[in-house]
Order: sequence, then structure tokens, then C-alpha cells
Amino acid sequence: MADERITDKDVRAAEAAADEAAALVAELEERVASGDEEVTLEHITAQEGLSRFAKLRAEATRRKAVSAKVAARLSAAKSLRKEIDEYATGSGQRFADNLRAVAAAEEKFRRGISEHNAKVLAWGEQMQNLGIPVTDGRPCPPDRDGNLALGREGSTVVLQSGRRQFEIVAAETFVDSHRIAGREMALYAALEAIDAPLPESTAQHFYRGAGGGVVAVDAPYSPEDIKRLDLVKLSREDAWGE
Repeated sequence: MADERITDKDVRAAEAAADEAAALVAELEERVASGDEEVTLEHITAQEGLSRFAKLRAEATRRKAVSAKVAARLSAAKSLRKEIDEYATGSGQRFADNLRAVAAAEEKFRRGISEHNAKVLAWGEQMQNLGIPVTDGRPCPPDRDGNLALGREGSTVVLQSGRRQFEIVAAETFVDSHRIAGREMALYAALEAIDAPLPESTAQHFYRGAGGGVVAVDAPYSPEDIKRLDLVKLSREDAWGE
């Protein structure tokens, strides 16, 4: 089994030791050639043996390093194979189940919208039978009609209930647009706004303008401005219907 702890650093250290041993042999030989009689045959023979051994150790270290790299590569490949197989096992089934869930959710969404539209139309018919009038444009119908009103002809609003306005919702608009990247948040906001009451106004003073429209302001107009703008002061109920 390869020793995976052997690294290129170990190889370089072994090669350096072999080079150093070889250099010592060369140094002894040069000393003999230069007339140094203190260097004996035994010295050179011993150093040559050490040099050969160092070279063999360096070669052994190189081979171990190669084996270690091969073993590390194989180990990494096997780990990757395991990761791939673990993920891939049943992935197709998961995708199919997820898509079925998407289809089921879309069907549930469409069914909910259809039920909503049917209720809105049924409520509108009941309101007609009760003689509920068409909205006069105020955010909230008057109390005398139970705060109910029918939508104007040609308007997308079918009826009003308090500050809520009910329309017929087209499921396709949301389903088809949801498939367009970047549209999700706007669509969710639009869906959340369906049947939601209109926001409360902070206005405290109300007037009817010359054209019949309601003017709502936080601070009252002066008598001079009321006369100049041809305004008629209204109560909150007259203005908003509540």
C-alpha cells in the first residue's frame, strides 16, 4: 500500500542528500588527485557506498511519491464516484415528483381562482336581487346598503364590500407570467392584493370639488380657499361611505 504521506518535499530532500553524498565522493577523489595522502581507499570506498545508498533512497522516495499521487488520485476519484452515485440514486424520481407537485399546485391554484370567480358572480347576483345600487365611486359604499355596491358597467370591478373591491381573476395571467424570470415577486404581490381592503386614508377633511370628485386632505382649507376652489365640505361618511 502506498504511503500517501510522501510528498514532493520528501523527494527533494532525498535527492539533496544523494547529491551531497556524491559531492563528498568527488571531494575525496580530488584530494587524492591533489596529493593528499591522508585520504585512503577505505575512505573513498565507504563514501561511495554511502553515495550509492543515498541514490537508492532517493529513487525509492521518488517511487513512493509517484505511488502516493496515484493512490491519492484513485482515492479522490472513488470519493467523487460515491458522491455522484449517492446524488444520482433516485434523482430522476425526485425531479418527476417535484414536477408532479408543480402540476398539482397549478391545478389547485386554478381551481381556487375558479371558485373565487364563481363566488364573486354569485354574490353579484344576490346583490342585484337585493337591489344593491351601482357604486358611486366612494372607497366604501354607504351603510344604508350594508356597505355593499355593484361595479359600474364596463369596469373590471364586479362588486364592493366595504373597502374591498372584487374582480374576476384570470388564472392564466398569473400562471403564464410566472414562467417569465424576474416576474415572481410582482406576481405574488398582485395575488396578495386580490380581495384585500383598500388602504385607510389618513385624511381628516373632505370636500366635493366642482366636478363632483372627492378631495381629501390632512389640513382643512381656509374659507377663502373653499370659496375660490368652489368646494363643498363633506363628512367622512359622505366622502368615503364609512
